[in-house]
Amino acid sequence: GRTEADVNTDLFAQDLRLELGRRCHGRLPRAVVLHVHRQGLDANRATGDGRATRDGSPCSEQRGGECCCAIPDAASAEEAMRLNDEYHSRVKRQLEDAGERALLVTLHGLARQRLEGGAL
Repeated sequence: GRTEADVNTDLFAQDLRLELGRRCHGRLPRAVVLHVHRQGLDANRATGDGRATRDGSPCSEQRGGECCCAIPDAASAEEAMRLNDEYHSRVKRQLEDAGERALLVTLHGLARQRLEGGAL
């Protein structure tokens, strides 16, 4: 497979956002974009350094058996955990502002020039 980095998911997300806004009579959906290499930070995981979450729960007990930021360098792991916390805080604020009928759509660009999507 290909090994180059994804460079178009954010552009696709913006196009999708604009098209949804057009179809919803100008009401633009909200967007939170996290543009990082997934090898250093997996935002689908609980915040933790590979051993434990911030509250001390073992990463092995988390969904998928892992935490977001299993990076050997402690300073880099701490920065990745800070970014993960900030990302999830922004998503939470957007969902709270949108109300209980909000639709959360996630897009993940992959180096294999594929796009994964999901909804909650």
